[in-house]
Amino acid sequence: MKRFFWFYRRFAGTIFFLWLFSQLAQKFVFAFALDLPLFSKIFLFFLLILVVWEIKMRWAVISQLIKNSFLKTRNEFMDRTRTTQKVIVSFSPRVLAGRIGTFLSLVLAGVVSFSRFFWIFIKILTAFIFQPAKIMVFVILGIFVYIFILDFSSGLVILFLTASWVYVIQQYRFNGKFSVAGSFIFLMICPLLLIFDEKLIAEKAAIWAYIFLSLGVIQIVWESRSVSD
Repeated sequence: MKRFFWFYRRFAGTIFFLWLFSQLAQKFVFAFALDLPLFSKIFLFFLLILVVWEIKMRWAVISQLIKNSFLKTRNEFMDRTRTTQKVIVSFSPRVLAGRIGTFLSLVLAGVVSFSRFFWIFIKILTAFIFQPAKIMVFVILGIFVYIFILDFSSGLVILFLTASWVYVIQQYRFNGKFSVAGSFIFLMICPLLLIFDEKLIAEKAAIWAYIFLSLGVIQIVWESRSVSD
């Protein structure tokens, strides 16, 4: 079973690269007797099977992890709620006496505890998402998709990807030469795209060449001023 699953994963990966190659080939006006929308649906179908299969094979571990996380979170929430309720009651024991006061203090403590857990969840999620390595991979893939896959040009997408790249530069302390090298890569792509009469793709590649060159020059000027000071 594991051997068959290993084969299926390789098969799904092969389909993905065939789909990607077909998309790029169509952009460069190579004719294929292939229905790309149908091929994309087939790829998504096999990908869905792969995901379900992965979950099924690891369900024992996943279910145990979910159960342990739920029990731990529930116990911590109840402990925090009880502690918060005692603190609330200590502020005004007369007002919060009796059943109604106990109920109100319990509700208020539950809201406070839930707010704390929600804030902790947001912090953990933010720390997970904004890891520099993941942002860098996202930016590289985003620029690739924007140039070669998308059929339109969007200033909002460019602004978002540029801001993400600036964040990666700040986190990894890349010097200006790194961005300048990226601009040269996009400049070398432009003539090849113009040879295949892909003016829109060449225009988008030129935009990114200008953006990376501008960022690199700004960094170099800033670094030279810092060294001189």
